[in-house]
Amino acid sequence: MSKLNQESVKSSAKTVETAISQVLEQLNLSRDQVDVEIISEGSRGIFGLGAEDAQVLVTPKVPPTEA
Repeated sequence: MSKLNQESVKSSAKTVETAISQVLEQLNLSRDQVDVEIISEGSRGIFGLGAEDAQVLVTPKVPPTEA
């Protein structure tokens, strides 16, 4: 996992859901508190060769300011 700016976190794992779960655990947030951009869904490769991890970019939602 790597932070791209103060808020967004990029993560990779075997599946998109695993990558998202890793970031949610790290940030201590729930799924509805973040925006998720799927960078790559990854691929299994052939017989496990050439497999690529899924990659996601997770950004916490900014709460609306009270007027």
